[in-house]
Amino acid sequence: MDISGGVGEGWMELPAGLPTGNYRLSAYTHYMRNEEESLFFHKIVSILNPFEKDNAVPVDSTGITPAIAAVQSPGSTLSVTTDQTAYSRRSEVQLRLSGVPENIHSLTVSVAGNDIDTGLPSSTLAGWQKSLLSQPPYPVADTYLPEYEGHIIEGRIVDTETGTPANGRGLAPMFAFVGDNITLFKGQTHHESSQVTFYTRRITGKREAATVAFSLEDKDKFRVDMVSPFVKHSFKEPPRLSLHPEWEKVLQKRAIGVQAAQLYIADSVSRTEVIPGYIRTQPDWVYKLDEYVRFPTMQDIVIEFITPLRFTRRGQDRSLSVLTEERMGF
Repeated sequence: MDISGGVGEGWMELPAGLPTGNYRLSAYTHYMRNEEESLFFHKIVSILNPFEKDNAVPVDSTGITPAIAAVQSPGSTLSVTTDQTAYSRRSEVQLRLSGVPENIHSLTVSVAGNDIDTGLPSSTLAGWQKSLLSQPPYPVADTYLPEYEGHIIEGRIVDTETGTPANGRGLAPMFAFVGDNITLFKGQTHHESSQVTFYTRRITGKREAATVAFSLEDKDKFRVDMVSPFVKHSFKEPPRLSLHPEWEKVLQKRAIGVQAAQLYIADSVSRTEVIPGYIRTQPDWVYKLDEYVRFPTMQDIVIEFITPLRFTRRGQDRSLSVLTEERMGF
């Protein structure tokens, strides 16, 4: 999720093996971690996994009355109207919003099918904001900074020989997203501490990351362990999910629609803006290792595949020679 001016938006991909049940969704910013967990936004969502062979969720035909309707928040004054009652295929639709609160920073409207009302308590941003006013005042710490320009990633420098935290003095920690467009960030170390902070910009999607801590004195002695950006929430048992027999056809239709969307438009949903890498030098040679049989070590791969490189050993020292651009020598 990219951040611009302190505002970001994104979407989540649920794992295929996620069990059916009710889940608690928590939303908070990096700066909100200075406050109590009770101030975070929470919402209960119901998830049904149609790929589960052994569905242990009980079926309740006497409990909640099934309803296929849009859930309206209690006390909400927001309403949506259209300019027509019916539309032809791919015709323009005009939506009119009324009753929008003045303190809304951003608003997103999506058009979809009717959802199943499971009877769970509804959580809205307006209700969450109203609950904040009833909270007693308390001092706010300044441990976590606001993310105005991009994600702030924390880490710890560790001595690989002893496994203990290392002082960041004299070290140059680096954080990078590898791939076709390499994005590199230099870490900011803290005085007399193993903590390191990476201030990133314009990072989106799921990408492989790598870290290293360079030292002019002790080579390959330090590593950077990333610190989880998530809060360790206290356990709260969510409400029990009961399925109603009359929901079967609707859930089957929704499951087929999700699978069709994943097959035909997943590349459009997950498409992100291509960000130019910080290292823009074009390579002289490209080797697609998937076209070859892999060797057990990277040293063997380099020696066997990358002919412009040559390793030599002199006693306990090993040197690497690179073929010149004129290809006249190493």
